[in-house]
Amino acid sequence: MKQVVIGIGSNVEPRDKRVKDAISFLEIKFSDTKVSTAYNTEPEGNALYQYTNAVLQGFTDLSEAEVSTMLKEYELSNGRTPELKARDIVPIDLDLTVYDGKILRPNDFKSKYFTIGYNQIKNAES
Repeated sequence: MKQVVIGIGSNVEPRDKRVKDAISFLEIKFSDTKVSTAYNTEPEGNALYQYTNAVLQGFTDLSEAEVSTMLKEYELSNGRTPELKARDIVPIDLDLTVYDGKILRPNDFKSKYFTIGYNQIKNAES
């Protein structure tokens, strides 16, 4: 089993519900999940709108590519399009940030919107 850590975010109302729905979906797809609380973060970089974020850790037999594909399919089925993203309208964002101990998205891994939830999960394990 491979460990995955996924960053979850939405800046489209109802943000909390969108994040909770994504968590419910991910808890079905992965085993032994641990989830941070949902929390709000201010826009970073070129972002315009406040986000609700969370982080989920779990385990899977799927490959990195299979996990990434599943996450992108969920995003698309929940209204995420390149056109909306270009306007900083993000119904749901699921980022595979860590796979099997490898940090895939170093900028996300260091960002406040990820580290808040990641640290909650890690501190709960201690």
